[in-house]
Formats: sequence, C-alpha cells, structure tokens
Amino acid sequence: FTTNSKLSSSLINKIYQDRNGMIWIATEDGLNKYDGVKFTVYKHKKNDEHSLCHNYVRTLFEDSKGNLIIGTYTGIQMYDPATDRFTPQARWENGDLFDSNIIAILERQNGEIWVSGNILCKLIISLILALNTFLSHIDLYSMYYINQYVTYTIFSSIFVPRKLHF
Repeated sequence: FTTNSKLSSSLINKIYQDRNGMIWIATEDGLNKYDGVKFTVYKHKKNDEHSLCHNYVRTLFEDSKGNLIIGTYTGIQMYDPATDRFTPQARWENGDLFDSNIIAILERQNGEIWVSGNILCKLIISLILALNTFLSHIDLYSMYYINQYVTYTIFSSIFVPRKLHF
C-alpha cells in the first residue's frame, strides 16, 4: 500500500491487526484502518475532542478485553468502535491534559496495563454503559520521571500514585 492508495503517510510506526480482523496502521500523519477493501483515515480535528489528539501516532495496543489504545505524540486515547471515534485525551485529576509522548503500551499477566513515554504510568480502564451511551474513563497513575529503558519489574518499588481521567 502507498499514499496513492489512501494511506495517510508512508512513515509507519506500527501495524496491528485487531481481534475483528481490522488492520490498524499508526503513521506520522494519522491513524489508518484497513478493512480489507478500503482505508479509513483518522486525524486530529481542531475543537473535536473525539478526534485524535495528535496526528503523529506512535503506537497501538489492544488489551485482553478488546480495548484499542492509541498512543500519540501528545497523549493517549481509546477507540470506540460503536461510534467510530475516540475518547477525549486523558487528563490529570486537576484537569490538566496528560501530555506525554507515548512510545510503548503493554499488558502484564495480571491484567495491569503500563504506558511509557515521558512518564511511566499504570493505566486503569473502566467502561460504563448507561442509556446506550458509551462513556469511557481512564485513570493513569504516574510514576517518577525515569528512563524509558528501565524494565517494568522495578516499577512497583517506585510507584507514586497520581490520578488521570477523561
């Protein structure tokens, strides 16, 4: 595939096939979804909190519950397949945006999801379905600013909780 066939950029950071067979392509100029026939391109739209928070998509991850988590140059979001949109960008408990260049997301055997970038975080996702409305809430607990190459086995010994939400 090329940019001539509707791929948003030839600078690809990650390719991932989700449990429904969709192929997701994280690029430096948007997120692309390929359904086997056509591409759908997702990009940041000013004043639309349900669009990508940044066009530079660094990584993609699907957790064991089927949540597709998108890590961008400026933060983290989740894709909602029911609306074909994204959760608002995560915020700290005080309302400030969680602004971190996300480079990796992983799930431990115990179900904990870890996000690394400028800040190393444990991600807690809780989904609430009420009146046919999809509500999503992500809590991130930040840790000390540490080198991204430190292995996650030592994380619990330096854990400092700080809450993030949508």
